[in-house]
Amino acid sequence: MHLAVCGVLLLGSTLVPYFAQNLAASASFSPLLSIYRALNATPWVSHAQVNTGQTVMATDRTGQTKTTQLNVIQVLPVYG
Repeated sequence: MHLAVCGVLLLGSTLVPYFAQNLAASASFSPLLSIYRALNATPWVSHAQVNTGQTVMATDRTGQTKTTQLNVIQVLPVYG
């Protein structure tokens, strides 16, 4: 039984990347992926993170207000 479970997990771990390889290019976050890749390609950036989000607030007087955020974090190494 243990070998069967391990075999299924091994098979699944090899097939999932094949089926998901174009998922990032077709998803709604593909513009963010190009920003992330450009930041990571910069030689002095050791880590990059790109986040986006939307906040919706409903009030009685004005209806709904939407705020969209784009947060870019770059970690630069410090050499001392």
